Amino acid sequence: MKIRIVGPCGSGKSYVAKLLSQKYEIPCYEIDDMVWKRGIEKNRFDEDIRNKNLEDVLEKDSWIIEGAQSTNWVQNSFIKADMVFILKISPLVIDFRIIMRFIKAKLGISKMNYNQEFSELIKMIVEWNHGYNFEKIKACTKGIENKAYWVKNIEDIFKIIEKVNEK
Repeated sequence: MKIRIVGPCGSGKSYVAKLLSQKYEIPCYEIDDMVWKRGIEKNRFDEDIRNKNLEDVLEKDSWIIEGAQSTNWVQNSFIKADMVFILKISPLVIDFRIIMRFIKAKLGISKMNYNQEFSELIKMIVEWNHGYNFEKIKACTKGIENKAYWVKNIEDIFKIIEKVNEK
């Protein structure tokens, strides 16, 4: 099974990917890990390395790939997926999640993949949530609408997978 999950930051992509990974014993991959060299500094991998990282995953028999990205270099992750889930969660719910994630990270309650500053929090809310471009997602799923599912909650993903697997 090959699953692509996309949506704004804070929509639950990583959370649902981990749940699906555990339930179906399928490895999950974050696109951010293919883009960013994790560490104190925010450094990107060279595009060639980034693209190779993605292609290596796409060649596997099964995978779950999650990320907010919908640019050209990730197009194959939509095409090669058996199912694409677009998380269309309420922006206010996402705002709350982003703020709580920020607070928990600052208090040391939970760990982030990067050091988040207040300016990044604002950027996440304004640009990456309220400014998230769902039109790009529509473009990425053009021609594969039969396997693209717009969902408003995580429970729907499990229901859809079970229904698809029954066929």
